[in-house]
Amino acid sequence: MERKVVKMTEAKKLAVFTEPLPEPGPHEMVIRITISGICHSEMPTYLGEGSMEMKGPLGFSRIVDYVPYPASFGHEPTGVVEKIGTEVTRFKVGDRVSGAGGGAFASHIVSSEYAPLVKLPESISEYDCLAEPVMCCCNIVQAVEKNMKEDGFIAVVGCGYMGQVCLSLLHAHGVKNIVAFDPRADRREKAMELGASYVFNPSEEEAVKKAIDLTGGVGFDRAIELAKDLSGLAVAVSLMKMPTADDRGIIAASSVYDKHEMWPTSLGFDLMCRCPELHFVHPGFIPDIHGLMEEAVEAYEKGYLPKDGFITHRFTPEEMCEAYELMEKEEAGYLKGVVVFN
Repeated sequence: MERKVVKMTEAKKLAVFTEPLPEPGPHEMVIRITISGICHSEMPTYLGEGSMEMKGPLGFSRIVDYVPYPASFGHEPTGVVEKIGTEVTRFKVGDRVSGAGGGAFASHIVSSEYAPLVKLPESISEYDCLAEPVMCCCNIVQAVEKNMKEDGFIAVVGCGYMGQVCLSLLHAHGVKNIVAFDPRADRREKAMELGASYVFNPSEEEAVKKAIDLTGGVGFDRAIELAKDLSGLAVAVSLMKMPTADDRGIIAASSVYDKHEMWPTSLGFDLMCRCPELHFVHPGFIPDIHGLMEEAVEAYEKGYLPKDGFITHRFTPEEMCEAYELMEKEEAGYLKGVVVFN
């Protein structure tokens, strides 16, 4: 059996290869991919600036400053189980699944049955669900909701795809006093629709002051940072309240800081003075990945997210470069893209 695989051949260039599909081992299965999510964290690979090595010399994954061409990538697969190994018990042929898996830009992948994949209920389409990124947002929301006062204030800094999923989950969980920050007017408007009580343009000089005034001058209890760079982290830190005997501000930082940036003096000073807990929550802050995947699918099932899961663009394998071009340009109207394999 053969499969199609999308690989990077050089910076900003992709090609579709045909290659033999390995037979599944005893605890493995073949998944026919329906859609794979296209993630902003793949941008360094697309630009040829670096890639993730799953196991570095210390035994952990790491970022390296080269791309081993031709490079397979993609990690947000959804599809249908087509074949199972002799010892597989968690899944059966015909199961529709979604979750995480490497090399997901392919018509078929071979995955362990113990990989972070979950079955989809009949009510959810395998052409709309992306459990992996929603799982990451469930992770983020759990980190900030823990022990948060009912009347506390929470900021969402950056209202792109991940920010909009987090806003939807916070609103569905009954969280009040959500304040969203984004430089784009269309995304601020969408944040209000998704449950934000107030919105601000962080580029405006008085934005942080006006936001803190909403708290009576105390500052924010929690913040979610999803702005993709240190400017977003700086906004989140500048909003934080001072610690008290029984509580302190918590920032869930989920951006992939993949640029070479100068660390602002004000950011270091605010961290020192406000003393918030800074949690890097993407993707493994809460170790129960399977449980979070189940929670992600449940969010679709309960209608916490729109039916299409905020997917705005669908591409064939041959069109994938267009997705990264749209992300690189931060094109209006683009929020989340997927590659469709059948």
